[in-house]
Amino acid sequence: MATSQASHARRVFAFILALLFFVTTLAVTGFYLWNYSKEGQTSSQNTQDSPQKEPDVNTQNQPQSKPQAQDQKPLTCANKTKGYRNSKQKPTKLQDFKGPLKIEKLRCDLLIAGNKDQVVKAGDRVTIHYSGGLATDGTVFDSSLSGTKPVTFALGSLIRGWQLGIPGMKVGEKRRLYIPAKLAYGPATADYKYQQGGPVLGDLIFDIELFAINLES
Repeated sequence: MATSQASHARRVFAFILALLFFVTTLAVTGFYLWNYSKEGQTSSQNTQDSPQKEPDVNTQNQPQSKPQAQDQKPLTCANKTKGYRNSKQKPTKLQDFKGPLKIEKLRCDLLIAGNKDQVVKAGDRVTIHYSGGLATDGTVFDSSLSGTKPVTFALGSLIRGWQLGIPGMKVGEKRRLYIPAKLAYGPATADYKYQQGGPVLGDLIFDIELFAINLES
């Protein structure tokens, strides 16, 4: 009888242990499942509540660059070829100058028609002779004719008036560019007076003769 009771007690004790193990396992599993679910919700909420990345201010807010020369249509020049005599001497005043002139916008005169199909495009390198004069009295402040050979420039490195006024020229062409101050070196003050070697301000006029485009150096 005692043996039977002891055996029954062991079975009850084993059942209780098994039940406790089951309940403990279930509780632990439930806790981990609950904690995992809570962490997932928190992570999702943090993602939704976090501020969106601001756009790159340095890229988006910087001012747009001015339209490049390739965005502009080539100038249409007034034909002034009749009676024009081309001089190879360095002038002190622009040939056939009539002024003073107030230049409101960029324009040009055709002095000598081009004799080849090669046409200047924005960004090209041009080989030219030029003479630059003041629109007030035609005084020449600079000229490549003081040298024996034409000079070569990349258009992108020149004043805006040249960047816009030279594209469309054909090899062999000579044109006169009338350039407002805003497309040259800036406006002249009321008391401005040009002095040799000093700053060149105000509206300007350039005679430009084109010899080659993208000439190999």
